[in-house]
Amino acid sequence: MLIIILVVFSVLSLGAIIYLVARHYPQLAVLDVESLPEVKVAKKKDEYLLRRAEQKARRLNKKVIGIFSPLSGKSKKIQTRFREFVAYVERKAATTTIRKQRTKSRLISPEESQQVRTLVNDANHALESGDIESAEKKYIAAIKINDKNKDAYGGLADVYYKRNHLEEAKQTYRFLLYLEPNNEHALVRLAEMAEREGKIDVAVNYYQQAVMVNDSNSARFAKLYELLMQLNQYDTALEAVRQALILEPQNPKYLDNLVEVSIMVGDNKLAEQAWYELRMVNPENQKLSMLKDRIENMPS
Repeated sequence: MLIIILVVFSVLSLGAIIYLVARHYPQLAVLDVESLPEVKVAKKKDEYLLRRAEQKARRLNKKVIGIFSPLSGKSKKIQTRFREFVAYVERKAATTTIRKQRTKSRLISPEESQQVRTLVNDANHALESGDIESAEKKYIAAIKINDKNKDAYGGLADVYYKRNHLEEAKQTYRFLLYLEPNNEHALVRLAEMAEREGKIDVAVNYYQQAVMVNDSNSARFAKLYELLMQLNQYDTALEAVRQALILEPQNPKYLDNLVEVSIMVGDNKLAEQAWYELRMVNPENQKLSMLKDRIENMPS
C-alpha cells in the first residue's frame, strides 16, 4: 500500500501543485491526487505508452510468426520464448520512459530559491506571531515557485493543524513525509491526530517511526507505553517504558509505569525491583502500598 501511495504522489507535477494552491480553500484537497486533472492526464499518458509498447510487441510477434511458421516442435517453443522476450523488453522500455517523465522537475533559479527562502521565513514569523492567514498565503506562494519545498509544506501543514482543519493537515503532513520520510515533526503530528480520532494502532505506528528517527526523547517512549497499554500489548509496552527509563532513570512516573506493566506481564522480580526504586525516588507516592499488595498477590 505504501508503494502505491508513493507512486501516486510521484505523479504530482508543478502544474498540479499550482492548480491546487491557486484554489483558496481547502488548498490541500490537492493532495487527493486521484481526482486531479493533471494526474488523470499523466495516467492516460502512461496507458498510452504501455499500449504503444504492446502494439510494437504484437507487430514484432507477427514477424516472428512469419519466420517460424514453417517450423514446429522445438522451434515453436523458441518462437514463444522470443515473443515473450520482445514483449518484456518493450514494456520495460515504456516503464523506464514513464519513470523518467515522472521524475522530471523544473529547475529553480538562484533568484527563485532566495525568494522561496524569504517567503518561508516571513511565513514562519507570521505563524509564530499568530497571523495564520498571512502565513498561509506566504507558504502557498512559496509552493507555487517550488513545489518540492519541504519547509513550505511543513509550515502549511502546521497552519491547517492550528486551524483544526485536520483532514487538510493530514494530507499535507503525509505529502511532506513523501518528500522527507524521516520528518519527525510530521510523524508526531500524524500520531497525535490519529490518537485524537481513536485510531490507537495508527498512532502507535507513527510514534514508533518517530522514535526510530529520534531515540533521545523519553516522553515519546512514555506516550508509546500509554498507547500500547490501551492495546493490551504489554510486552511491547514494557520495552517502551524501559527505553524511557534509560533516558530518565529516576523519573517516578516511568518507574510507576514499570511496576504496572511488570505486574501485567507477570514478572515478579522486575515488579519488586521497580517498586523499590520508585519508593527510593518518591517515598510519598500514594500508590506504593497498593502496588506492594498487588505484587505480593502475583502468582509465583
